[in-house]
Amino acid sequence: MAIQDGRIIGFYWLTAQSYPIDRISPEAMEAFTHLEVTPCVYLGMIATDLPLQGQGLGKALMLDAMAETLAIADKIGVYALTLEAIDQSTADRYEKWGFQYFMKGKLMMYMGLQTIREALA
Repeated sequence: MAIQDGRIIGFYWLTAQSYPIDRISPEAMEAFTHLEVTPCVYLGMIATDLPLQGQGLGKALMLDAMAETLAIADKIGVYALTLEAIDQSTADRYEKWGFQYFMKGKLMMYMGLQTIREALA
């Protein structure tokens, strides 16, 4: 959560998730090799106060969510950070961050732990 002058200006939430293998493309399967379900951290929402959008707060929140995902992975053994983009434009933005599609044409995306480590380096 981001707070400025006692007011919430941005936030995100994470939850543990298992993603069914039958909903993953063959390309994504390579990242999740031998599992019947894929344990992940799901980024349910990331939001910033409208007047502050475009000033880097969303980026800071995403980087924090990535760091939290790595901390969670150290404790419970997840494979990726996942999210569902609200539209294709947002998905395109997430793809530039390194998120990949579980299935082309769908808005569910993932970022493997190694990609997260590289983004935070």
